[in-house]
Amino acid sequence: MCMLVTAMIPAAAGMTIQTNPEPSDIGWTHVMGIITHPRLIDGGKNIQFRCIFVHYMTRGIGETLSGNLHLLQKLVFKNHFTGMIYNHFIFAKFPGELHF
Repeated sequence: MCMLVTAMIPAAAGMTIQTNPEPSDIGWTHVMGIITHPRLIDGGKNIQFRCIFVHYMTRGIGETLSGNLHLLQKLVFKNHFTGMIYNHFIFAKFPGELHF
């Protein structure tokens, strides 16, 4: 009986290890809320702004995440979006998942 239990310890220890999957560019992210002045960075490749109060929903492969951002957290997205971005308002859909 001791031999059997001893042999099972490495298998049980290995099952508790969780690995996070690599982020994927497949998916989309909806962002809406109140932001600071957006600006183009990296030669117009990306758009950057800070969140006063923003709700986001990101959908990747097999999972959907949503939440709120506030307290002037910085977000950077690709400058390829569908929607509206004004000086203090955003309602847009970006390609890819949101990563922090």
